[in-house]
Formats: sequence, structure tokens, C-alpha cells
Amino acid sequence: MAAPSGPTPQGGLPPPPTGGRRRRGLRTAIVAVCAAALVVGALFATGVVHLGSAAPNPAIPFSQARADAEGATAKALGGPWVAVAAIGLDVRVLTSVPTNLSGLLGTGCTVTALAGVTLPTQLLVPAYSGSYGSGLSPFWIVLVANTTSKEVVLVEVVDRQATALAQLGGSGCPVSGSSSDVLSSSTVDSPQVAGLAWTAAGQEFVTLDPNLTVLVLAAFGGGFRYAGVSLGSVWGIAYAPCDPFLGGTVSEKADVAALNLTTGGLLAFYSNVPVSCPA
Repeated sequence: MAAPSGPTPQGGLPPPPTGGRRRRGLRTAIVAVCAAALVVGALFATGVVHLGSAAPNPAIPFSQARADAEGATAKALGGPWVAVAAIGLDVRVLTSVPTNLSGLLGTGCTVTALAGVTLPTQLLVPAYSGSYGSGLSPFWIVLVANTTSKEVVLVEVVDRQATALAQLGGSGCPVSGSSSDVLSSSTVDSPQVAGLAWTAAGQEFVTLDPNLTVLVLAAFGGGFRYAGVSLGSVWGIAYAPCDPFLGGTVSEKADVAALNLTTGGLLAFYSNVPVSCPA
């Protein structure tokens, strides 16, 4: 995703904080969605994601994806595992993603496939036909951590099937696996935050711009970092004209919201956020 420049605060919403607080709200909103792109893109880059087929896929909320991911990892590896980040992706049409992306995790972070994981040659993101205000997705990536060993594992949840895929390692990774990284048990569910953002401005954005065909839902615990910036605890939601993790040479605009992780309160909502899309 391109660095943001010149986003427009959405009118009709409660005014965002002024001065430095306003800038931090904007940064949190945009960086949260970029971080979602980072994590999903890293999975594509390593080829460890086993995405769904062209058949219709059951869409689920964050809470279900989290429970499935934590349970699947405990079953596969033993020990308690807790979610530290979760990313849902909704696209209107079946989307093929290249496997030659690189460098998205940055220096000092590696993704190693777990034993027995077969790396796919073709990656397909299943289509979603429901409302972007529902907070549901057929495709979730969840990062789970063992806060004792500080291990972090990538888990996919597709077709209601959760599979532990790979382990993150290295000091440059976006999460360390410490207890401060954990998503609170009080994290509000995706239908609540997506519904609020949709009602506040998302529905208007999508109605006015039919090119906004991609929805990104991203929840981060307190320790998640992107490009050296700590996100804190936040929900990020973006309505975008392309899969933002793909990048490209065409400059487009997206609409981005940031919401409080545990109350669902709207922190900031900005339109005209620059993104780079494939030609």
C-alpha cells in the first residue's frame, strides 16, 4: 500500500480530535489496514496459504475464526495458544493471487511452514456475496501466540476449516508473542464494528464508488508493529478498489476506518486514502 497523502475526513461524522491526536488517529487507521496487507501478503509470498475454491464459502465472524484458530493450533502443536491479530478479506469475485511477492515482512522476520504443510502452487481467495456491513468473511488469517514460549503461528480459516500453517521467527516480526500482544478477551466482534462503520459512511462510499469491491477487516492486539510503528489495540476496516496487498502501478483511493478494539467506538474515518493497485 502506498504511503497516505491528503486523505479527506468524512463529513457528517463526529469531528475527529484536533492537532496531534487527529494525526495519530489517521495514522492508526491507515497503518492498521496496511498491516493487514502486510500479514496477508507475507502469507502469499511464502506460499503457505491454502485458500478456498470457486464454490460458495461459509462466511463467519472474527469470534468464530479466533476460536477455530486457537483450537486448531492447540490440537496440532499442544499447549495454550491465544490470538494476537486477525485479518478477514472479502472480495466480490474469485481472486487469484501470485506467489512471487517478497519482502513484505521486512528484514529480520521469516515464515517457516510447519511440518506436513504442503505449499500450494495457486492461491485463490473465495468470492463473498454478502453485505460488507455484516462483518463476516469466508477467509481469515489469524496469528496466534504461545505467550510462554513466545512462539507465533499463522493459521488460516477457510471453509470453516482452521489449519496451523507456519511459524514466524526473528526480531523483525510484527509481533513478539508476549502477553502484551494478545487480543483482549473483550475484543468486540467484527459484525459490531463493521456494522458501525458501514452505517457511518461505508455504505455511502460503496454506493457512490462501485469500484470499492474489496473489504479488509483487521483486529490487532497491543503489540502489533508495522514499519516500526506500534498500532496499539485497534480494529481497522477498509473499503478498497483492489486487494491492497498486491500493490501495483495504478493509483487509486480507498476509505479507511479505525475503531476501538474493546468498545467498537469510531476513532477515525477517512476517504480518499491513496492505494496502489495492479494495472
